[in-house]
Amino acid sequence: MQFRTQIFISKSNHLIDYNSRMLSLGSCFAENMADKLEYFKFQNTTNPFEIVFNPVSIERIIDRIVNQKLFTEKDIFYHNELWHCFKVHSELSTSDKDLFLQNLNIILESTKQEILKFSHFIITYGTSWVYRNIEANQIVTNCHKVPQKTFAKKRFILNLKILIIKFPLLITTKLICC
Repeated sequence: MQFRTQIFISKSNHLIDYNSRMLSLGSCFAENMADKLEYFKFQNTTNPFEIVFNPVSIERIIDRIVNQKLFTEKDIFYHNELWHCFKVHSELSTSDKDLFLQNLNIILESTKQEILKFSHFIITYGTSWVYRNIEANQIVTNCHKVPQKTFAKKRFILNLKILIIKFPLLITTKLICC
């Protein structure tokens, strides 16, 4: 009796070695893998906007980086004595509004500068559930302890076009030609 599904994956033509530069984005699994990579002295940048669990938010972060969509006051809100942004993790939240916006945009700009230097992208999804802010009608990355009634929870069906077509196109088209 077999208690697991075996999946055979062919060897990649793009192996990771000590000359590789990686960007890991996504769930806490990306963080755990990054710890291992760092332990073995690989060049890895992990979650510049901290942990992002759902595929929609990861895609939006990549799009924002590649297209240099700076964060503005419209993107942030004040709650429980901190400034937050529904597009990033609460680890980045702070009590100083100007500093918060400045930090978000510094992370955005520095990641954009580095992105062409990466040889590998590691993207891990933590969930297929997304939370939509009802008032703004937008999927959020993090709820920031805002009351649950503010959000609608729904299952996101991952479209393979995002993985196979959109991510590579976003990165190669926008970065190489711009």
